[in-house]
Amino acid sequence: MLSTSTLWRAGVTLLCLGAVGCVIEDADDSAFAVSWNLAYVAGGQLVSCADAGTPTVQLQARHLQSQNAYTTSFPCADLGGVSEVLPSGPYEVTLSLLDALGRPVSAIANGPFDISRRRLTRLPDTQFQIQAWDLAWIISGTDPTGGMSILACADVGAQTVELFTRLGSEGPEMFEFDCGLGQGTSQAIRTGNYAYQVRLLDPARQVLAETDVLGLRVEADRRATVDVNFAF
Repeated sequence: MLSTSTLWRAGVTLLCLGAVGCVIEDADDSAFAVSWNLAYVAGGQLVSCADAGTPTVQLQARHLQSQNAYTTSFPCADLGGVSEVLPSGPYEVTLSLLDALGRPVSAIANGPFDISRRRLTRLPDTQFQIQAWDLAWIISGTDPTGGMSILACADVGAQTVELFTRLGSEGPEMFEFDCGLGQGTSQAIRTGNYAYQVRLLDPARQVLAETDVLGLRVEADRRATVDVNFAF
């Protein structure tokens, strides 16, 4: 016959049922458990947090009765985590993917989800859809017959392709690519109206060729694609 005894240790009540084990009555793990991954929009190709330039995932939980808000941050590369202990009740939850400057580049809001005492509430798995610049370029010149020929980066002394962007009235941002690759994908960006310019640089970072300053509205449902022909 199993014996039942109650022990008190450091203010924690343990109910021990012989060989069955102990239930920690006063422990409270009422919290949200979350998991996530990242994929590019319009295609679903998975991408790492490092390549996306998004070091942090932030969970914001708003209690629908008290209206109190609680925030927990996680390293994006962990691909999951558990929030702080939360008061029981219904919550609206927003999970945000943050770039290196703490700006949300993708966010998902959902609810209500209920928190109960002494158990974790697991949220649905999240896939952050991220937007990025897809840049491709060629270098062209005129051959002896007057036709167009495709040149290698070495033919014109080029080493680097730079993409300068500006979202609305914000300051400019720059993404840099190896000229010889012919294409590149930036880290995650936000949606909105952008001005951009692409430059071809030599090893001394002198400008060999550049586009005009152009405009593009970056949407959430299709890739931000830019094709450039540097003509010589």
